[in-house]
Amino acid sequence: MLATTERSRTIEFYERNLGFECRGKWPEGEPCWASIFNGDVEIAFSTPNAHNPFEKETQTGSIYLYVDGVEEIWEKLKPDCAIDTSAPQRR
Repeated sequence: MLATTERSRTIEFYERNLGFECRGKWPEGEPCWASIFNGDVEIAFSTPNAHNPFEKETQTGSIYLYVDGVEEIWEKLKPDCAIDTSAPQRR
């Protein structure tokens, strides 16, 4: 499960750009949990809470998606992407 503070925006990104379909979210509107699917792939997203604080952007999990035509997908997404090339900060 990956954490996000912008569930609706996250779901929209995966649906519009990567062909996923949201098949479950709770509650409706601005959900605190959502599950999206594309074929046999399922990704779940949740809202940070008191048990799992989310003070700043950080890696909350890892996923590997193997797709055909990745170069074409990247060219489509690239204009809307911001790539952070700064060195990681030590805690």
